[in-house]
Amino acid sequence: MIKHYFPNFNKLLSSVSDPRHKSYITYTQEEILFFRILSYCYHFKSMREITRELNNDHGIQTSRLLFGDELEEVPHGDTINSYLEEVSIDQLRHILREMLRELMKKNFLMDLK
Repeated sequence: MIKHYFPNFNKLLSSVSDPRHKSYITYTQEEILFFRILSYCYHFKSMREITRELNNDHGIQTSRLLFGDELEEVPHGDTINSYLEEVSIDQLRHILREMLRELMKKNFLMDLK
């Protein structure tokens, strides 16, 4: 579904400038952003809920299919928050605008009326 509605999803996520120090990186920013976007879609109310609900075989397999990596567990909520504190808000807004643009182009939002 992601590749259908957002064919440039990986490219879009990787377009964000990564503000982290390279020696401290465990998860790619694409993985962090993906799990945060997924948590919004599932309406998770806390970072703990992200970890509890997505840190399973299905969540990890989904990440492997999208990013082709050997992820062993999903990023912890604190890791996601730490990343989001450093990244440019304007770049995150750009991702949201592009995702909405793709949905509008495919008339997805019209189907919700």
